[in-house]
Amino acid sequence: MQDRLRLITTPEIAETPRDAAGWVARILSDQHTPEDVAAFERWSLDHPEGRADYERMADLTAMLSGAAGDPQARALLRSSRPAQVLGRRSATAAFVALAASVFAAFITPTLLDRPAVYETRVGETRRVQLKDGSVITLNVGSRLRVRMQESERLLWLDHGEARFEVAHDASRPFRVFSDNREVRALGTVFDVRRTDGNFRVVLETGSVGLFPADGPRLRPVAETGQPVTVLAPGQMAEALADGAALDVEAADLAVTGAWRDHRLVLDDRPLGEAVAEINRYNARVLVVDDPVLAAMPISGVFRTDEPDAFAQAVVMILPARVAARDGEMVRLERRPQG
Repeated sequence: MQDRLRLITTPEIAETPRDAAGWVARILSDQHTPEDVAAFERWSLDHPEGRADYERMADLTAMLSGAAGDPQARALLRSSRPAQVLGRRSATAAFVALAASVFAAFITPTLLDRPAVYETRVGETRRVQLKDGSVITLNVGSRLRVRMQESERLLWLDHGEARFEVAHDASRPFRVFSDNREVRALGTVFDVRRTDGNFRVVLETGSVGLFPADGPRLRPVAETGQPVTVLAPGQMAEALADGAALDVEAADLAVTGAWRDHRLVLDDRPLGEAVAEINRYNARVLVVDDPVLAAMPISGVFRTDEPDAFAQAVVMILPARVAARDGEMVRLERRPQG
């Protein structure tokens, strides 16, 4: 680990990193903190191009680390100057050049097995079939990275929601990482959701174990110990804030899985929460500024892709009216009494 860190770090990192090179140094350091991981995740959401640079540089760093055990490679690494006070493009170029020279002599092509990335936009869902036969359905506004290896199947849900139909393979654990948690299965069907700092796993069939995960760092299966909890079919585990304890309870699969049929099932849900959920699926957003109206409960089954129809239903169910409407927004307010 120390040889790897010498390639990318300065003696002291005091300030919050501002670019991919800085985050590689911070996250790969054995002194990084949970606060660093949370700050990195926030930075990644605000800088998707920077996240791509981070992943590329982290992969290159891993290659250089693997080469550090070879005497000739070590000599080459020591003769190369680390990228320290460079801009994002310069730092990336320096890493690429250095890794390429080492790779040409010492690194095998299998180390270039980078994750495949699958993304969906607002209003878009996507079905992906993996090489092992597993099927993934991505909900709107989601990003998933997949790396299929001989010994295990690794997936990272960066944000959004996905349903996993896992092909059984006892020799290759199926590991889904989301923030600081891991969901592991061999052959099962389950749903993982990560939105606005909240985390939820719903198990339909089979069995899954939930493990703590160290942010972007990946520990081998043998080092992860026992699961924090194991779910049975029809159960869900939920944490309403990053790092919070998991609550396990029975799940209504017709409700949690309704998104796959473009439906939203509400049972006395505060209007503000319902509006936020509808807005995940549409470019045309609903706005409720009044906290009293936002707190009013609403029940029913609604289409996730019809925001105007939902607004009209709100007007019929609650003391509300449409205050403004344009191509991108529908604003709701309380209807005057009397």
